[in-house]
Amino acid sequence: MWHQTKHVDAPSLELVGAGGNHFSVQKSKHLCTQCGKHFESRSALTIHSRTHSGERPYECTVCDKRFACHGQLVRHGKIHSGEKPFQCSTCGKSFGRSEHLRVHMKFHSGEKEYQCSVCKKRFTTNSELIVHSRSHTGEKPYKCLECGRCFGRSGELDRHLSVHTGAKPYECTVCKKRFTRPGSLSRHGIVHTGAKPFHCSLCADVFSQSTYLKKHLKIVHGVETRKYVPEDVAPDNTESTIGMLSCMLFSFLLHMIGGDWENYKCPLQEILSSIGHLVSY
Repeated sequence: MWHQTKHVDAPSLELVGAGGNHFSVQKSKHLCTQCGKHFESRSALTIHSRTHSGERPYECTVCDKRFACHGQLVRHGKIHSGEKPFQCSTCGKSFGRSEHLRVHMKFHSGEKEYQCSVCKKRFTTNSELIVHSRSHTGEKPYKCLECGRCFGRSGELDRHLSVHTGAKPYECTVCKKRFTRPGSLSRHGIVHTGAKPFHCSLCADVFSQSTYLKKHLKIVHGVETRKYVPEDVAPDNTESTIGMLSCMLFSFLLHMIGGDWENYKCPLQEILSSIGHLVSY
């Protein structure tokens, strides 16, 4: 006697047994109750379910980063060992995983085979497209088990977890100060090098941090900006013009209050004179 077991939405396969008897066998499918995806094995479903729960039972003994499955931990270990056996034949860059090399090669060829069906933007990898699609759907599948906050990218969850764990895996080689993010370590490095790569396009001042430049533009020039203004881009918008005039007016009033009228020089006159224009008042 044959017994048939039903699975939700699982496709069946018809087989012919001895004696010509027909019977139906259901393919083994394991359903995720959160998103409706099917998996061939229970272990695959277990690993997938961690994208919803945020559970990461595998921990790196070097940097305390956690992973949903053992394979991810093994691949991550190559970051610390420095092992990069896969090399690009075009630029010589090496990678720890062959799939990373394949993706890298697409940047040389300019290939972008994955397209967003909503905004038509194209991407090099399917994973990039999946992450991008969440900007349209609002999906945030990565959940923090500590506070319940959700994120659209696994990397965002990783950075957030340091708030709870206090982990600071990135160390300055000069002063040994530790940081939660690599970007914070890079910005800190400027303290030791003395570099000031951020230039004000309205005056000659330079700054070590973009935030310092933004504050300078707002306080001194009266310019509100969200992005760094490159040195070689002239401020040709109304907002920048108003900011420059405000600076000049402030300079004029400062000299008037001090009573140094005879020695006062208009900044605008100096600027125009420097480029060959004569201005008289």
